[in-house]
Amino acid sequence: FLDLLSTEDRAAALDRLIEAYETEIQRFRAAVERCAADWPYVQGWLSLDAEHLERQRDWLRELRG
Repeated sequence: FLDLLSTEDRAAALDRLIEAYETEIQRFRAAVERCAADWPYVQGWLSLDAEHLERQRDWLRELRG
């Protein structure tokens, strides 16, 4: 859908998406820090999700650039 927007609207939409990704990444990182699960794979799984979100955010940043 981004290709249907004007240049200014596309930049604004990407900025909002990047901001939303930043929020979610911080939530996952905070969850890893406060995780009290007895199973070590839970923290690993949350970290993996955060890393996946970071890669998507970085792709959006490239698209924005």
